[in-house]
This record gives sequence, structure tokens and C-alpha cells, in this order.
Amino acid sequence: MLAISTDDLSGAQSIVGKVGIEFPVLYNSDTGVVDAYGVYNLRGDNLAAPATFIIDTGGIVRWSHVSRRTSDRPDTSDIIEQLENLSG
Repeated sequence: MLAISTDDLSGAQSIVGKVGIEFPVLYNSDTGVVDAYGVYNLRGDNLAAPATFIIDTGGIVRWSHVSRRTSDRPDTSDIIEQLENLSG
């Protein structure tokens, strides 16, 4: 599991410290990665929409949830269910 932030490195590190994230956070200040996944500037705000992707070892997106706002996140149980569906 990892997160990608469009903030610069200090902004990404700040979020990690505030939220207590215990997995890798990559920063992509040029927005190339989030743009490639289709979640950049969806609302014309020059921001990446909060999104969750399950990507298999071959690099194929198997499931995604693109949020409308930061508080709209999939439940952990939903993510686990999707992972179990893929492994079964």
C-alpha cells in the first residue's frame, strides 16, 4: 500500500506527520501520475480527487473508488472485500 500526494515533499511529509500514516507516501508535484490515473482536475480546481485504487502485480487497475470530497472514502471492509474477490 502507498499514497501519492501532489503536494511538494514538505507538504507530503506534513500530512504524514499529522495523520500518522504508516505506509509509503510518494509525492508527484508535477501531477503526471494522478493525471495518468484520471483523477487530476476533475472539478476544475487543479487538485487531485481523493481516490483509492487496487492495482495487481501486472500493473492493471482491478478496482477503484474516486471520491467527490476528502471525507468520501471507501470503508476498509469494502477494500478488503475487493482484495478477497481478486484473490479468490
